[in-house]
Amino acid sequence: CAHILPAGGIIVYATCSLLKEESEDQVKKLVEKGLVETIPIQPSEVPGFEDAIDENGWMRVIPGVLNGDMRSADGFFAARLIKK
Repeated sequence: CAHILPAGGIIVYATCSLLKEESEDQVKKLVEKGLVETIPIQPSEVPGFEDAIDENGWMRVIPGVLNGDMRSADGFFAARLIKK
């Protein structure tokens, strides 16, 4: 995905997978290659999913973990990236 973005372009990498190999690990590879940086997702941007944001500012939802109406959410991952 990074090769199609212009410098400064922003993309959200999202998967409906629970596998780290398809989600976090892919983002880490892009960052390590120096192609992109992450822009942390802020809790205020995703009401109801605040507890799903990790220390990197990436969002990982595991089915049945969130509270209230969000408890029935499917599992997914999202990270916001900006091309260097």
